[in-house]
Amino acid sequence: MNFKKFFKKYCMILLIIVIVIAGLGSYFVIKNNKKENKIEPRVKELPLRIDKIPLTFNIVNNGAEQTLEVNYTNNSKETITRLTLDIQLKDTQETIQLSSNEAIQPGQTSTLYAAKAPASGNVDDIEVLKYKISLLSGVYMEYDTKLKQYNWS
Repeated sequence: MNFKKFFKKYCMILLIIVIVIAGLGSYFVIKNNKKENKIEPRVKELPLRIDKIPLTFNIVNNGAEQTLEVNYTNNSKETITRLTLDIQLKDTQETIQLSSNEAIQPGQTSTLYAAKAPASGNVDDIEVLKYKISLLSGVYMEYDTKLKQYNWS
């Protein structure tokens, strides 16, 4: 009989303790099973390295003026749909831009023309500052020669 009285008296307290323990146990199990949704940026592989499009500079004398001619070969696996070069003429510190919208397949060569050339007539007075390249795959990329840094999207 003492057990029945004890049980009736403390039944409610025991029930509350069991519910609290079960609730806490469930909470920790659910919390540990939740996967955190961390978004990690995926870095895509560099689509094209600048050394895959070597440049050759020629200064052409057109009578009274000298013009700059830049030949490049696409030695990459990508088709180049646009190439723009920002070039500085060291003798005058002038920056010019050469551009081509011609699609150049892997292995093909193309020529870019500029209306100006270094007054010295020396190709050593030409410095490429930046490459801007669009690829057939939809990638746009830039390479800054001073920073030696690629950016692409």
